[in-house]
Amino acid sequence: MRHFKMSTYALIAALLSFAIIAGALGNSALLHFPQNIWKDLRISAATPVLVSSDDIVLIVINEETLKHFEYRSPIDRDFLAQTIATLLDKGADKVVVDLLFDQATVFAKDQQLEMVIKQGADRIILAAPTLGPTQLYFQPSPQLMLAYPNLVKDAYDGAARWIYPGTEERPSLAVAAADVALPFGATQTVLIYPPTVEDLYALFPTFEAHAVEALPPKWVFGKTVFIGAVLDQSDRHRTPYSSLFGVDKDVPGVFLHALATHQLKTGLRVHTLSLMIVLTLVLLSAGGGVVFSLWHQTPGLKVLSFLGFGVVLVSVDFWLWTQFLVGLPSVSMGFAFVLSFVLSSAMMHWLFREKKRFLHHAFAQYAPKAIVNELLRYPEKLRLNGEQRDVTMLFTDLQGFTAMSEVVPSEDLVPILNAYMDGIIEPILKHGGTVDRLVGDAVIAIFNAPLDLDNHQSASVSAGIEIDVFCEAYAASMNAKGHPFGHTRIGINSGPVIVGNFGGLHRFQYTAHGDTVNVAARLESLSKHVGTRMLVGDATAKRCLHHTLRLVGQFVLVGKKIPLSVYEPCSESPQIEAYQKAYEAMHNGAPNALDLFLEYQKQWPDDAVVNFHIRRLTAGQENDLILMNEK
Repeated sequence: MRHFKMSTYALIAALLSFAIIAGALGNSALLHFPQNIWKDLRISAATPVLVSSDDIVLIVINEETLKHFEYRSPIDRDFLAQTIATLLDKGADKVVVDLLFDQATVFAKDQQLEMVIKQGADRIILAAPTLGPTQLYFQPSPQLMLAYPNLVKDAYDGAARWIYPGTEERPSLAVAAADVALPFGATQTVLIYPPTVEDLYALFPTFEAHAVEALPPKWVFGKTVFIGAVLDQSDRHRTPYSSLFGVDKDVPGVFLHALATHQLKTGLRVHTLSLMIVLTLVLLSAGGGVVFSLWHQTPGLKVLSFLGFGVVLVSVDFWLWTQFLVGLPSVSMGFAFVLSFVLSSAMMHWLFREKKRFLHHAFAQYAPKAIVNELLRYPEKLRLNGEQRDVTMLFTDLQGFTAMSEVVPSEDLVPILNAYMDGIIEPILKHGGTVDRLVGDAVIAIFNAPLDLDNHQSASVSAGIEIDVFCEAYAASMNAKGHPFGHTRIGINSGPVIVGNFGGLHRFQYTAHGDTVNVAARLESLSKHVGTRMLVGDATAKRCLHHTLRLVGQFVLVGKKIPLSVYEPCSESPQIEAYQKAYEAMHNGAPNALDLFLEYQKQWPDDAVVNFHIRRLTAGQENDLILMNEK
């Protein structure tokens, strides 16, 4: 009976583990991150070396190319016209241009580029991310192929992992360049990367755009030629190299489009296991964990066997990937094995504990109590508790600190930074805040934790205003002494967070986690784009009845879908009245909004927010909704 009971619990552990992992496969947030890490490691360690392309050539616009022009962006249209015309004259089969032409520039140069494109329309593919009249600055001819430059990115780490097929109206760049057909919506066509980013760059002959004239015709004759930018701050994307090795491995988009085209042309495909096979493997792994927990051996032998299971799983996975481009669900299998082992072990432990409790009640009178208690004693783990609270987060960051640290002697830098930190921390403590942590020159503070603080939103803004006053005065004094000291940016946001001691048994740190923290940090960073020194989120501003704040705009931050109303503290004056009048016109899409801001600028030319909106409205934006494409 005892053996039957243990087997029953072991089976329950296996089935429960399988159910948890199977559920996680359907809702992949639980396993997505470790799965991505494993896939990226498999790419690096086991992907066979891809054969270099002999029919795809890359023409790249780099920093050296830009030195030939008076301005960086947009790329000189006359130069592009000459480059495309030269490639066509030298016999390129297709010229795929991974650049956007949605806005007009110099009229004569635009006309020249349009003429070249129309003359070679049947051999040119242009990137056009939108449908409709705004996709190009000119009316394309029917022969011209337009294609989406989109990349299908992972929702969790932002890495480009799949080939975008396009839509019924328009293919993607890779599909158009490869001249193949993918089912529309087939976003699970896995993009196969070579082992390293260096291998990726070596796949394609690559030449600088300003050297196209000197290329021998045979180098491009009959080939698909991609034209794109390889600049540090433009059109770079996270890839499995970024996920595994760091952001310095981000790859220019033109290389990813070329890689996808090469894959489609060669017919290389990842063979995906069916859901039934995946679930079967997960179930077998869960059963293996239960068997392993019931295996009565020494701890050393169990550890060696556990490591042996891992080595075998990795070896089989890598071999299948190298030989057939088949990937096992190794992370799910490993989780199922470990989870079932833990659950089964826990159940067995509970059964043995129940047995000992029975022995205690049955035999306590026959043995010393101290001995019985010693047999039943289990060490207890300290459990770190957290709580959810509504707080206000305040972030500060010193602009140009890195540059200053390079020119200011270290013996001067430390006291300068210490005095700066003291000046920031004092208003935080004065208004009831808690210093969360110091990160370099940045300060992070929490209001309304760990103790309740009345109107913590208003208190945080009061602290922020005092910090701004101090930092501006301190920067002026430092600059007067010859120390290059920048402005301090401040971001404030309110909302729910999880607060508590984080850091394990050996390092306690009272801190907060949650979206409210992230948005506060984004607001601090947003200041550099707007030109302000302090920005406040909507949830904070609504509770600051004793402060004057003006609405800066409705910002859709990176990774968000819902606009956030962002405010800036200011003082009551005719200036704020004039600003609100202009802002209201912009908010309503009134055609005179730009004129009102320009009139305002005449009186207050140094208003950063107004100058920001003038640039936006001049560029063609019509209201106060701002989509941010970078943090």
